[in-house]
Amino acid sequence: PVAGTSFPTTNGICFVGDTRYAPSQFNGAVVKLAHDGSSGALVRRVTDPSFDTPSAVAPYRDRLYLTNSRFPLPPTPTTPYNAVAIPLPR
Repeated sequence: PVAGTSFPTTNGICFVGDTRYAPSQFNGAVVKLAHDGSSGALVRRVTDPSFDTPSAVAPYRDRLYLTNSRFPLPPTPTTPYNAVAIPLPR
């Protein structure tokens, strides 16, 4: 549990130490976990104009890379997909 918020559409969560990066429809969250991992505290929400339903996240050096899943668009052979990079939120 994270007090004061929920993550109903989150998948592709990434853990780095005691920090969880959680992409969620149109935004993301940075959560600091309790020492035992049983709960967390919301540090901040993350938004960016390049987000188009981010669904997975991976850190690399000083950036986070997120895939844009394009939900709820039906996938077709011509549906464009991309990944975006943002500065690593702290």
